[in-house]
Amino acid sequence: MASGWQASGWEEVATADDLGQALEALQTDAERRLGVVTSAEEVEQLRDRDLAVVVDESVPIGAILDAVGAGGAPLLAGLELFDRYRGEQLGAGKVSYALRLRFQPQAPTDDPDEVLANIRRALAERLAASFRQR
Repeated sequence: MASGWQASGWEEVATADDLGQALEALQTDAERRLGVVTSAEEVEQLRDRDLAVVVDESVPIGAILDAVGAGGAPLLAGLELFDRYRGEQLGAGKVSYALRLRFQPQAPTDDPDEVLANIRRALAERLAASFRQR
């Protein structure tokens, strides 16, 4: 008996014998649910970048996300907050948020690093943010 897995929310169950069909089913479902990634080639084009943003503790996370969205359009395909840090090295009243940004280039000339620079600029201008090296 082959071992199998089931992705939560998907009706398809795959075994080692029908992995190709399962991947096709997952891709189709992802297209329907997200409308972002439509082929294996596009998955390979996704680019992740991490960014550590330092702001005053009084700045709401929603303001950070708004600035990131404005600076990242239209290539920003996803965003994940994965860490929050407070410490003496940041200074009193400061907090650092670590974000993972996922970019989906829409043309061969699209440069995620250029968009990341736009995001940094938007955060600095709107929220007086600074950035930590990770």
